[in-house]
Amino acid sequence: MTTPKGKHTFFPTDGGLKIILPGEETSGVSYSPPFRIATRNTNPLPYESNVTFGPGNIEYPADPGVAYNYRRNWDLDFDKRSLRDFLESMQPRSCRSPMSAGLYRTIDNGLEMRVLEIDPAQSGEPISGRLRHLTLEFEFPPEFNVPEPNANYEILGPGLATTSYTAPASFGIDVESRELVPYTALSYVWGDQVETCSVEIEGHTISVTSSLLGALQNLRHEKEHVILWVDQICIDQNSDRDKEKQIRLMDRIYRRAWTTAIWIGEEPDQGAFRALQGLYEATQGRTDLSAEEIELMRNPDPRLEAAGTFLKLEALFDRPWFTRTWVIQEAALSRAAYLVTGNTYVCWQTFCGWADALLDFGIFREKVVSSSQDDEAPIHGWQSAREIYKIGEANYMFVGRPSVLRILADTRYAKASKAVDKIFSVLGLCNLDIEPDYSITAPELFQKVANHIVDNGYGHNVFRLLSCVDHEPQVDLPSWAVDWSKPRVTAPLAFSTSSFNCFDAGGYGMLRGDVKQWLCRRNDRQLVVTGKPFSTITVLSASLKVFELIPDAVALSQSSWKACVDFATAREQYGAATFASFVSTVTAGKDSTLRQKSPSEFANVASLLCDTVSGRKPTFTDQIYSKRHQQGHFTLEHLKQRSMGRHFQGFKKAFAAAVNKRRLCWTANGNLALVPRTARTSDEIWAFPRSAVAFVLRSAPEHGQYLVIGECYCHEVMDGKFVRDELVPLRDVRLV
Repeated sequence: MTTPKGKHTFFPTDGGLKIILPGEETSGVSYSPPFRIATRNTNPLPYESNVTFGPGNIEYPADPGVAYNYRRNWDLDFDKRSLRDFLESMQPRSCRSPMSAGLYRTIDNGLEMRVLEIDPAQSGEPISGRLRHLTLEFEFPPEFNVPEPNANYEILGPGLATTSYTAPASFGIDVESRELVPYTALSYVWGDQVETCSVEIEGHTISVTSSLLGALQNLRHEKEHVILWVDQICIDQNSDRDKEKQIRLMDRIYRRAWTTAIWIGEEPDQGAFRALQGLYEATQGRTDLSAEEIELMRNPDPRLEAAGTFLKLEALFDRPWFTRTWVIQEAALSRAAYLVTGNTYVCWQTFCGWADALLDFGIFREKVVSSSQDDEAPIHGWQSAREIYKIGEANYMFVGRPSVLRILADTRYAKASKAVDKIFSVLGLCNLDIEPDYSITAPELFQKVANHIVDNGYGHNVFRLLSCVDHEPQVDLPSWAVDWSKPRVTAPLAFSTSSFNCFDAGGYGMLRGDVKQWLCRRNDRQLVVTGKPFSTITVLSASLKVFELIPDAVALSQSSWKACVDFATAREQYGAATFASFVSTVTAGKDSTLRQKSPSEFANVASLLCDTVSGRKPTFTDQIYSKRHQQGHFTLEHLKQRSMGRHFQGFKKAFAAAVNKRRLCWTANGNLALVPRTARTSDEIWAFPRSAVAFVLRSAPEHGQYLVIGECYCHEVMDGKFVRDELVPLRDVRLV
């Protein structure tokens, strides 16, 4: 195939990723612009390059990753005039300080930042450079698309005349020289802060982590002055005030960066990106993979060249960068980000496209944690890449920013050295009227965030917040306010609004106009909501840990699936555990996407698995069997191939998402339910109008007050009939 005109692409070679120029023949590659680091000689203005301006589509190769469409000559002149007027109005000021005054001059302007200009040097020589103060105050004004005089308004629509476009300003302006300065922002992990190295900045010796030193040495040029924004050096790490100012500017720093280098460390053999691209290409055009194919990819013949592919990929996605909280907005907000390891790089969007295409195949193994890590949420780098990419798409595609609740829920897996950074690190991604303040405690900050979510959303936002409760109640934080520093250990049942596709415990459709029945009231640390108590927990299973289900009799007999079947059937004579309610409970009524109701084929899969671990047929008195099953033509081997293999893979995913780190329970009125691992006997199950699922509450010492324990799936409640039953009155419950 031939690359499109004006495009560049990466093609894997033994020496890394080679730039393929337009017109060259390539095969099976992904298109991506080349990675360039900002230097003194970088031209920050795309329209100053050797491009002929004219009507129609114009590409500006000097600005990576950006194409300006339908921009006219008068538009470019307008941009130039705006920039010239701003520069003429600037008052240059000195940012130089005597050696005795220290390296960092106080930043008074809220839109001012520092960048590091690294001196050119040979490999192995010490890092040296200087700080420059830039302002990010200037932005190109919005421009409007105006139709041609003879345009057909009936076809084009009147909205065309008011469509605006703002050209990105990929530079800062030096406050001393008024020079336009493009810079490359660095996204990386600090690493070990005990073992440090030294760099020299303007005659001052600065301690940096070895991780940063490796990145600086890798990005430094032999002949050019490289210009970087690096938090460890460009922010005074001994000043909380300086940190607080720069955190508020972080979103603009990364949006305005000419390029962003995502440094994930050295890669000795340079093979991980190549392996990922090869796996992506091998699965193109496929909608699913059989169990045998997945196993072959994971454990190929050691004599084959691909034998080390998975080891390389697992090592790549296990890099610490994918688990840190600060990197989320750094990658999501950057217009031209590149993943860099050693001397190999790849466009961030291309990398995420590869990983995302492979994620749903179930190729990658789930991470396993020990019993001592029960409160940790293992997450693979490919899952992290998908979340970051989705957040970035949402920020650029939609008017306005995503809600803080959505951002915090999507990034809960990420780690931070300080609990308050879980909030401060995402301020650039969402609308949250909270200023960075390192004097505040984490519980105080989490309480402020919870208050904001309750006060600035509709009633159902309250229950989305409650769906995020996933840990034991804390003394210093209301049970309904989430501790965002603790990663979620269960998959949410009903955080997404798509949950109403699967169940409707709160009778949403029947209560649209009755505001009084779902309106909540907040009073300091208490939240009052209206609901109905359904039943009390009487018997609990052990906390369930779901590892990968394997269609093998021995493996199933030692799995959490057998624990679920044993618990449900041991109490069947005392409760109402029908086969249908059991299957719905252990899958939370969802399909493999976790967004739609479970298909009827799940019952066939569950029926076979039940009889396999119970040793009897039927396992449940009302169990259903397909015609093939009755005729003896449906065995565990059929779960490894073709359509039933696909249904088994979907069932396996839904089962793991529902049951892992939760418990099964029996209620006082004889129903089977799925409850949080922290639930206790005598805890109560409540249903609330406008909530997709039920919740487990625990009576607090003071009469009429309750603690939130977490989400609950109870088959008898999920259709909303209980909430709509007028014989059971609604009543206020006070959450503390």
